[in-house]
Amino acid sequence: SRLIVPHAAGATGAASAPPAAMVLPPPWLTGQMEAPAGTKSMGSWTAKVFTPEQQARLGVDEMGNKVSASSTAPARPVPAAPSRIGLVGPAWTRGEMERPAGTQDMGSYKTLVYTPEQQERLGVDANGNPAAKTAEEVPVAAKASSPAPMPSAPVAGNPGRIGLAGPAWTRGEIERPAGTKDMGGWKASVYTPEQQERLGVDQDGKPVAKPVEEKPVKAGRKVPQPITAEYAAALLNSDLLLSDMCKKYFRKYDTNKDAFLESEEIVTLCQDLHSGLGIDLTDKDIEESMKPYSGGKEAGLKEEEFSTWFSQILQDTVKKSQVSNGKAEQAAELTELKVKSLNGGETTLSVEGSSAVAELAKRAAALLDLPSAKTKIACGGEVLDDATTIASAKLDASSDLTAVVMNSIKVRRHVYQARGGAPPYRGYHLVATDEVELEPGKKLGEQWTKMVPEDGYPGPSGYKAFPVAFQSTPSFEVPKKWEGGMNEVNVEQDLLPEDVFGVDGEVELAVLLPMRGMD
Repeated sequence: SRLIVPHAAGATGAASAPPAAMVLPPPWLTGQMEAPAGTKSMGSWTAKVFTPEQQARLGVDEMGNKVSASSTAPARPVPAAPSRIGLVGPAWTRGEMERPAGTQDMGSYKTLVYTPEQQERLGVDANGNPAAKTAEEVPVAAKASSPAPMPSAPVAGNPGRIGLAGPAWTRGEIERPAGTKDMGGWKASVYTPEQQERLGVDQDGKPVAKPVEEKPVKAGRKVPQPITAEYAAALLNSDLLLSDMCKKYFRKYDTNKDAFLESEEIVTLCQDLHSGLGIDLTDKDIEESMKPYSGGKEAGLKEEEFSTWFSQILQDTVKKSQVSNGKAEQAAELTELKVKSLNGGETTLSVEGSSAVAELAKRAAALLDLPSAKTKIACGGEVLDDATTIASAKLDASSDLTAVVMNSIKVRRHVYQARGGAPPYRGYHLVATDEVELEPGKKLGEQWTKMVPEDGYPGPSGYKAFPVAFQSTPSFEVPKKWEGGMNEVNVEQDLLPEDVFGVDGEVELAVLLPMRGMD
């Protein structure tokens, strides 16, 4: 509701300009009396008024004006067509600064003022207005002797009304701040770090300019997530995944849509995708690698030539990455571990203490001829967590380690729900992350309900969820809003789980749920 304080019209009549006004807030806003507990409809707006019980007890009329016992008329008559002044209380009544601790005698009433100590500490005058600090500034004590005047003229274009606007969230232009900040004698509402990042504002709600990227991307081209050595190995182990990836990126980087990738387009693609492998591919290296597949006739590749070439260069870069990692391992302190299998096999591996158990399981599976996607490491009969490191598990040469084959493939699943609204809120937003277990050797179509959750919407609908497989991130964090660029591929129902999610933890599942009804 709005508080509207009427004032008398000028003596010259309605046709003349409104007089200048000295306006003070009602006494209940400054803490001099209790607030009115009732409301009164004024047609297009609602006024706060004192209830009959408050009027009798406080000796006031419904507007808060003092009345004598013998008075039968309101102390302040309301003109037939008053002009109105809309007021917002002082900053301290809105929690934006601390409350004034002093008072000042104004003759017939007392008003709250800031003490000299508060004025000096907060940089304000007696009425809480910001004070400019100059060499010729009037002493603070002198300022406290008289209140600062209110604006003497109405706002242009809106005669007779003085308006003050609160923060943007009080006007519904942005969501309310969810945090608080201790300001000494009072607390201010501030935006939390999560709100600041999501809304693009600082703690006070002011817009923050986005940092300019060091390497600007050409217009119309979105750089995909770099391929890691583990995800590259997963692609090479699945012809279907590799073929899908090749088709997707050939068409993405064929910017002129002539069904032919020029050498500069291929260079751009390789630099985008292989930076995650830590391999520096020069323009000359890439051009030389294309010659056997293009026949040396043209500086580029057709789609069928690109698939064969891309598979080969992927293998080469993975080998280089493994050699580089092997050299690094030689320089690190290694621990020798013996791992046996349930069929009687045994192998010895040298691993770093910082390596994860998942890496030990992967290497042991390769040496013991076990399925990598389903192999786990057990110590003394207890299966170890994949994320545990060799050092934290205190594994050494005396540890009783066994490579066991699990009867299911565990896949990390992220569910995204479509939402409406204006940008940037429209799109798929993360609502859940969990883990699903799939049966190896059984087509995904037969296990579809395990991967794709029901959305709970009543009744039949033609809307279908859209699952995609994507490369996991090194930090195990996924985007809060799905915008692609994660080297994702479509999940087909006629594929096997090991074809799509064949490497432990390197391929994850995103399920995109459509928007249902109104959002």
